Amino acid sequence: MAYLETMTTGSAQNNTDWGNKEYDQLLKVARTKLALQPNERYENLKKAEEMFLGDAPVAPIYQKGVAHLTNPQVKGLIYP
Repeated sequence: MAYLETMTTGSAQNNTDWGNKEYDQLLKVARTKLALQPNERYENLKKAEEMFLGDAPVAPIYQKGVAHLTNPQVKGLIYP
């Protein structure tokens, strides 16, 4: 669900200008009304994902892996 939420209308991470009111509503319902109903939530999110993939607003061909963990108690760590 975390990735799906990045593609909602107006999300700061949605840099595609893609938006779909039905998709946004499916995610809202998954976060709220279906939060404690795993089977219904799964079907709801499956529908949202199929809608997203059908419209294909992104074509992920590359993902850069970078560590972003911080802890002020850790000192002297060198990450190549």
